Amino acid sequence: MTQKEILLYIRQLLNDNKITWVYETGNLLKAVRDNYLDPEDDIDIGVMEHDMDKVKKLILSNAKLRPFLKVKKEWATELSTKINGFQFDFFTINYDAKFLYHYYYDKNPNDNNQWTLKYRIRFPKEVYFPLNTYKFLGVDFPVPNNINKRLEIQYGDWKTPVKAFFGRHNILNVDKSYLVDEKDFVPLYSSDLFQKKLSTDIAVMFSTFMRDDMCQQTIQFFRKFPYRLYITDQGFFSLEKEEYYKQLRKEGHVIIYLPFDCGLSYARNKLVKLIKEPYIFLCDDDIRIQNNLEKHLEIFKKDKTVGVVGGQLNNHQTNRRQLYSHKLELNDGVLNYFPVKYGYCDVVLNFALFRKEVFNTILWDEEQKIVEHTDFYLRLKNQDKWKVYFETNLIGDHYPERKDEYITFRKRPEFNARFMNKWGIKEIKGV
Repeated sequence: MTQKEILLYIRQLLNDNKITWVYETGNLLKAVRDNYLDPEDDIDIGVMEHDMDKVKKLILSNAKLRPFLKVKKEWATELSTKINGFQFDFFTINYDAKFLYHYYYDKNPNDNNQWTLKYRIRFPKEVYFPLNTYKFLGVDFPVPNNINKRLEIQYGDWKTPVKAFFGRHNILNVDKSYLVDEKDFVPLYSSDLFQKKLSTDIAVMFSTFMRDDMCQQTIQFFRKFPYRLYITDQGFFSLEKEEYYKQLRKEGHVIIYLPFDCGLSYARNKLVKLIKEPYIFLCDDDIRIQNNLEKHLEIFKKDKTVGVVGGQLNNHQTNRRQLYSHKLELNDGVLNYFPVKYGYCDVVLNFALFRKEVFNTILWDEEQKIVEHTDFYLRLKNQDKWKVYFETNLIGDHYPERKDEYITFRKRPEFNARFMNKWGIKEIKGV
């Protein structure tokens, strides 16, 4: 089932069962302004409080959805699900004689990332009722009576697309006069909050190149966690982007510009030399994590010879699990990859925790702007100093973005040829 098919099916399911619900938040904004269903958005469905228990039962017990359904979180006020890889969130809208109330939760970095109430928005009842309909995807969706006012309260000037690097329509634009209690409104990305939470032993490191929108989304995601970000940008400079980076630096993160197309290897080597934390989480600018990283440090503690712990990814383009854990054997010009289901191996994805010590004796080959990955792990294997470990419980999400201008640089056969010649490889088997 595609995202559209799931949404239309749920719409019909709720309507057939006479549920009072509303197509909500950023999904509503994009539907009205852009006539667009964003495949990377969470789908937000607002449910009036008297119907919430019924909705949970309908979704969780539905025979058509159940084979594709994964429950992420279930609270009294919300049901967060993944259906065939797409996120659908059903949240309660409370109401009284005058107002409707939206409750927004997020992970509290000062309380072991427990989900806690962040703020509450109070909408005048006449903004919602009587409910209206809006034609989208060829059918009518239930929407607030006054769509313009509903979106204006939360997003401000919602009709003007935000083109700045950092400027996606954001809950922080909410008109504070509509907050239930202003002291409850704690900006999620405030500098004070970050100064308190950047005290972990883990650094997050990645390089970005010509994927500004994707990079911004990844940064915003990681800012929910208590990890200092180390980022190199080898793309184009812009004043808008630099203003955003300045704010990140104030929060304690490290962002540096590098020469255009200097290559992944050069960019990563620059970063590892700057990092002070004893553990480094390496990923790409289109990858997110599903849980805290601290628990995976246990593998390093149990085996002092493990230098790298890699995980697996859910690919949101193919809707398949992405694995890359292998033993490597290079003999007589043939490089063999032998799959490893769990435990010690020789190579893992660019989604891995490293001991900082690993980089005391090895870095990436800076002549390999791309196709740097297996080269690094072959040299690590030959050093025979650090072990590589594949941990199935270290899971992330991969959102590949393949724009034409990016692909031009990403697919350059000369670097593959250089890698093959460097190692005398004539044939590759197993991948």
